[in-house]
Amino acid sequence: MKIDLDDVDVLYKLDGARAISNVLSYPEACLQAYKLELINLPEIVTSPRIIVIAGMGGSGISGDIVATWLQDRIKIPIISVKDYILPNYVDENALVVLVSYSGNTEETLSVFSQALERKAQVLAVTSNGKLEEYCQKANLPFIRIPSGYQPREAIIYLTIPIASFLEKMEIIENLSAEIRSTAEVLQQVREQIKPEVPLEENPAKKIAVQILNTTPIIYGSGIQNPIAYRMKCQLNENSKVHAFYGVIPEMNHNEIMGWEHVASNMFSVIFLRYHGEREEVKTRIEILKNLLSERGVTKVLEIWARGKSTLEKMFSTMFIGDMTTLYLAFLRNVDPLKIELIEKLKKELERKGTKEKTLQKLLAIIEKRK
Repeated sequence: MKIDLDDVDVLYKLDGARAISNVLSYPEACLQAYKLELINLPEIVTSPRIIVIAGMGGSGISGDIVATWLQDRIKIPIISVKDYILPNYVDENALVVLVSYSGNTEETLSVFSQALERKAQVLAVTSNGKLEEYCQKANLPFIRIPSGYQPREAIIYLTIPIASFLEKMEIIENLSAEIRSTAEVLQQVREQIKPEVPLEENPAKKIAVQILNTTPIIYGSGIQNPIAYRMKCQLNENSKVHAFYGVIPEMNHNEIMGWEHVASNMFSVIFLRYHGEREEVKTRIEILKNLLSERGVTKVLEIWARGKSTLEKMFSTMFIGDMTTLYLAFLRNVDPLKIELIEKLKKELERKGTKEKTLQKLLAIIEKRK
């Protein structure tokens, strides 16, 4: 069935799981996420020497976003971990932030046990599950975020509370104005990308139509690097297509050679841009666009960030990208929220019993702490 993206009734009918409305609620999510209260906040919190944000998939991208957002505002290194293990240098001087929307992510629970063994400070961001349960058992601080979303839809709830916790620790300050202004920018973006805006005026619909039947490659630089990865993942999960991403200038030293001999009509390229890019990067992008054109790549697109602050620029680009992936899903006649292969993988892992062993170990560590 061919889908008309301007047939709003059909779009909302296809969207039985309310993916559209969940994504379009990003402006309100900014304000609500900042107000979420900490549970079990300890009386004494010492400033860490390193911050580790551990999570996977739609939850794990929050670590990349926070690290980039705050890199010019704090002197404490922030690293993102997407694995079963913590680096050996993580010890009692670290803050380990465990991010799992479901609260049941196997890799994140494994990191939880290691963080406790090493006596690191721990904070969890979750909607429920074993992560919340075991934080309660150990009287550890956590932030309970709203349930009822897919993890990738809850990205703002998974991101902003981490920064608000750091504000409470007096590691950063004056977040409230940036959160409010980001919500305002996202409200403006929403008026441009919502389903009621016709194709010729809607940047997200335009991009979805242009990249249909291609393999999208997303390029970002600077503060857009994690958003480029986010869009790649959203294309995978929502649109059910292969997609790839690269970062500039690094891809100029390797990936660029992949364009030497290529069937140009197979690919589309999306550059994530923002005002404030380094002049050297602007030059590289223009040269790269010319090289792509010389090789017959006709679908070379740009998404420009809105706003002035780092968070405004990152979230506005993410907002447009997320809606683009939903529109592409509808064009491809796929349900953006079904993730059957991921669910099958999880069931197989559960059958193998690896998570149960992790939970047993975690519980033993918590009992020993009492």
